[in-house]
Amino acid sequence: MKNSIRLVSLLILCLLLMGSIKSNNIKAFDEKESGVTILLTKLDVNDTYLELNWKIKNNSNHDVWICDSIDTHPGRPDFEVFMARDNLTLVIRRRFDLAIAVTLEGFLRSRYVRLQASEERDGSLTLHIPASHIRYFEAEIGRAEYARRLALEIGFYDEDLRGLILKMVDVAKKLNCADPVIPPLDIDDIEISNRYFPGLVIARVFNNSSSFKESVEGGGEEILIPHMGQIFNAEKVLQLTLNGVSIPLDGAMDRPY
Repeated sequence: MKNSIRLVSLLILCLLLMGSIKSNNIKAFDEKESGVTILLTKLDVNDTYLELNWKIKNNSNHDVWICDSIDTHPGRPDFEVFMARDNLTLVIRRRFDLAIAVTLEGFLRSRYVRLQASEERDGSLTLHIPASHIRYFEAEIGRAEYARRLALEIGFYDEDLRGLILKMVDVAKKLNCADPVIPPLDIDDIEISNRYFPGLVIARVFNNSSSFKESVEGGGEEILIPHMGQIFNAEKVLQLTLNGVSIPLDGAMDRPY
């Protein structure tokens, strides 16, 4: 009888512990859902291409801005692809507030789109197989013949990006520092300016770039931002990680695009 009571007690304790673990998992999930989330909706890998689809949802109570493309030259992909240093993970990245790794003709520009509270946005990309290296920004690079893990990274701003830019421009104007004509600067001056006076740099570029200015002042659903170095320092990252994949890589994966 006592053994039966002990057995029932142990079963009840196990159920309670299981319930606690389940509750903790649900709580963590709810906390994650309270912000911006990304969900995989399709993954197709064959001998010719990799197709990846996802959905981003804004579960917050305010607008957020998602990095929707990186514009370089026509025909170049609007995302990066590279093998991570662990030699396991193929990183597909669409972020912009990063240090440029290669010298590109022309300039880099990003397009951020607004996602309002409770709004969803679908995204997709297609990558030819074997995967080739496509890299615009600095990253720790590995070398491997196959990727066993896939990581998708999408940059976003969890705040009013348009309002932030306009406020910087307004403050620079009040400080009489918004002159669009930038005097010649040496490398050290540029580094100091970018590090300690990023708002002034943004204000000057704003006044000197018609596409940047018009996209911000136009009040539309997108903002076109030219690359100014790591200026904003507020871009966050949505990440999807998929294990158990087998993606062949091109032999030139150690070279920048």
